[in-house]
Amino acid sequence: MPHRAGGPCDATGAWSSAVAGLRGRLVRTGERVELELDNVSARPLELHWAGYRLAFATFRLDDASGAEVPEPDWRYGGNEATGRQHLLLATGTTRVVVGDPIFGEVSGRRTVRIGAFWGREMPADGSPRFLRARVIGAQPSSGELDPATSAARGVVWLGSLDVPPVCLR
Repeated sequence: MPHRAGGPCDATGAWSSAVAGLRGRLVRTGERVELELDNVSARPLELHWAGYRLAFATFRLDDASGAEVPEPDWRYGGNEATGRQHLLLATGTTRVVVGDPIFGEVSGRRTVRIGAFWGREMPADGSPRFLRARVIGAQPSSGELDPATSAARGVVWLGSLDVPPVCLR
């Protein structure tokens, strides 16, 4: 969805539509950004993924016209835990930190940083950028199931959830 220049720069994004009992939104408080996942189903949900801490979500930064801000020629360094992971979402809202602080600096340029390696440049003129996310659930491996019951601890959430943008300045 394109964003109009001079439009609102909301620190709290809209809730997404629910997909299989899960909805999400991005919330910015100062230089901290969190992804809120709201389990609106009647049962706990399990979100499974492989990779680093935030690998269940992909992120995109758009300019005011809705065009994607390209990946720069530099990359952030660092690494986070890898492997199979899961998150148990009880009914209600769970917050996951996306960036704290979300802003950094590379070669004197203000940047946005999410997890290991992901970064984009912010404009020098202070114009807004819009961060969005896509949450993707995966099938768990047999080793991730509760050994006491040989089953998931909640309903395994499978799907793709597009989270509306939040404004960054």
